[in-house]
Amino acid sequence: MRHLAMIVALFSLLMSFPIAALALDEYQSYFGIDYNLTDLEPDRGDALDLDAISGRFGSYLNRNTALEARLGFSAADDKRAGVEYELDYFVGVYARGILPYETVELYGLLGFTRAEVGVSPAGGALDGDDTGFSYGGGLAFKVGPRVAFSVEYLMLIDSSDYELSATSVGCRYHF
Repeated sequence: MRHLAMIVALFSLLMSFPIAALALDEYQSYFGIDYNLTDLEPDRGDALDLDAISGRFGSYLNRNTALEARLGFSAADDKRAGVEYELDYFVGVYARGILPYETVELYGLLGFTRAEVGVSPAGGALDGDDTGFSYGGGLAFKVGPRVAFSVEYLMLIDSSDYELSATSVGCRYHF
């Protein structure tokens, strides 16, 4: 609960700064692709590397706020002691609080994510899914009038038993 209060306070602070940005009159929406270095960290045991590729679609509401949706699928699974682990998918919706400055955007993310992880022990398969509050932040670097590269960290799901997080690099196209 303390994390939620801190995130809400940070998001409110980000939204209160009237910082000038590049004109958004040219484009209001964007789509992109990210490579996610996704980690599943149980409270007990070793972390699993479940990398993913995700797509995003978003739209600016104003210079400091955007809404976006993401859908990601497994790019690499992890195998431990004969058991294979795979991030089947994740889907999420997020609000982005943005601090734009010339060709750089600093942003925070708040939203919800649903993810499913598959476990394939010898002789069978199991799937488990969960939905949780998500938060994170990143930097986007505009390299042209319509293209931006980004790097970000996103806590996809923070449950009492595990954390599912992603450090991502990606590219966006604005239209």
